[in-house]
Amino acid sequence: MADFPNTVYILSFDRDIVVRALRSVQKGDGLEYLEKIIQVPFELPPASSEEIQQVLFKILSSIIETSDKNWDEEYWNGMFNFGIAPYLNTIRDVIRFTNTFELKYALLKDETYPIDLLGLTCLQVFEPQIFSRLPLQKEILCGVYINKKNTAVKTKEKRIQSAYDLIYTGITKGRAEKSRNILAQLFPQLGSSFSPSMSEYNIRRYNHDEALSKGYISCEKCFDRYFSLTLEETAISRQIVDHLLFKATAEELTEGILEISSSNRINSFLDQINANFSLKNDLSINTDRAELILQCLLLCWHKLNDDYYYKEFFSMSLPIYLDRIVPNLLHFIKEPFQYNFLYHVFNLPKMDISTIFLVMTYLEKIITYLLKIGIPVQRSQLKSLNLKNWRERL
Repeated sequence: MADFPNTVYILSFDRDIVVRALRSVQKGDGLEYLEKIIQVPFELPPASSEEIQQVLFKILSSIIETSDKNWDEEYWNGMFNFGIAPYLNTIRDVIRFTNTFELKYALLKDETYPIDLLGLTCLQVFEPQIFSRLPLQKEILCGVYINKKNTAVKTKEKRIQSAYDLIYTGITKGRAEKSRNILAQLFPQLGSSFSPSMSEYNIRRYNHDEALSKGYISCEKCFDRYFSLTLEETAISRQIVDHLLFKATAEELTEGILEISSSNRINSFLDQINANFSLKNDLSINTDRAELILQCLLLCWHKLNDDYYYKEFFSMSLPIYLDRIVPNLLHFIKEPFQYNFLYHVFNLPKMDISTIFLVMTYLEKIITYLLKIGIPVQRSQLKSLNLKNWRERL
C-alpha cells in the first residue's frame, strides 16, 4: 500500500477467511502475517437473531402490504418460525433472500399468495437443488392432504414417498429436515405424510376454492406461475377477476364474460366465481352483487364458448358449471327473495329459453320451500311462468 500522508486505510473482511487464504499462499502463519498489516484491529460483533429479524421485517414491510385482509398471521408465524428463520443467520442472508423475493413479488404480487412466495423463495435462495426439483412433482405436491383413515390411500402414500425420495436425492439429512418444514406448509398433501400430527408443522387444511381464489401454490391451477413468473395460458389475472366480480357494472361484467369466453378461458372464470362465492362467510359479498353476477351470467349463458370442454378430457361442461354456480350465488340472496329474483330474470326479454331450462329445478325447489314455510306465492306469477309449458316448449 502507498504511504500517503494523512491517509488511513480501512479494510473490511472476514478474518478467518483471510487468515486461511494467507496461510495457503504464504505457506506460513496467516495470523502473524495479517498482524503486520493491520495496526488497529476492530471486530464487529455478529448480529443477534433479533437484530437479523428486525432488518428482515423492515425490508419486507417496504415490499409487501401485510395489512391485506388475505394475510394469514397464523400461517405466516408458522412459515417464518419453523421454515424461513433457520436459514437467516446473517444480514447477508437477509439481503440475498429479500432481493430475490422483491424481484419475484414485483412480477407476481397480484397472482400469488405472498406467504407462499416467501417460503418458496427461501428454498430457491438457500436450497436451489431442492427448489429445481419441485416443478417435476406438481401432481404429488398439489391438492388435498391425506386422510389417514382411508384404507385406499396406501398407493397414494407410496407415490408421495417416491416423490419425496426424488426431491431429496443427494441431500444431507440436516438439510432435508430443515427444508421440509417449508415444504410441509406449502403443500399440505406432502406435509401430512411427514408426521401423523399435522399441527407439528402448523399445516393448513387444503380447501380447493380458497386455494384457487387466493392463489396458493398448493392449487394445481396456480402452481406453475410460482416457477415460470408468468400466468398460465388459460388463467385470468386476479386484478381482472376482482374487478369483474366486485366492482364492474352490469354492462362491463357482461362484456367481460363474453370477451373471456371468446378467448377460450370461460372455464377459468367460472372456476373463480365458484371459488370466490363458495366461501359462505365472506362478508364482502352482498345481495346486490350476487344478483348482478347471476343475472348477467344467465342472460349471456347461451353465448358462452364451450370448446374448451371438448378439447380437455378432464374438464366440466358448462351445464355442470351452472349447476354449481347457481346455488353458490343464491346463497347470498335471502331465501324469501330468491323466487322473486329468478322470476324477474326468467321474464327478461333477452333471457334464452335453453338457460331457463337449465336452472328450472332451482325455481321449483324455492317454490316448494316457500309453500312449506307458509309464504304465499302469487298464483298469477305461477300461471304466467307456467313451468310445465316451458318444458313442453323445449
